[in-house]
Amino acid sequence: MENLVIAGHSFGGITAMQVAKQKLVKAAICLDPWYLPVNKEVTDTKTYKFDRTMPPTLIINTSEFPQEMID
Repeated sequence: MENLVIAGHSFGGITAMQVAKQKLVKAAICLDPWYLPVNKEVTDTKTYKFDRTMPPTLIINTSEFPQEMID
């Protein structure tokens, strides 16, 4: 448990990012994180903050979402 890495896709991706922000893991891999669960934080601050104390975090996003996912 000392070298725990978390990974997730979509809702799991944003969950992995939130866990990484809490510094509970050694690294995080986030595939297409779905930002709706943290929309208020992003809307209020216009950012989704990371700092230098966070573990290494790899974020891979889709270059473009299908229109039906945006509407």
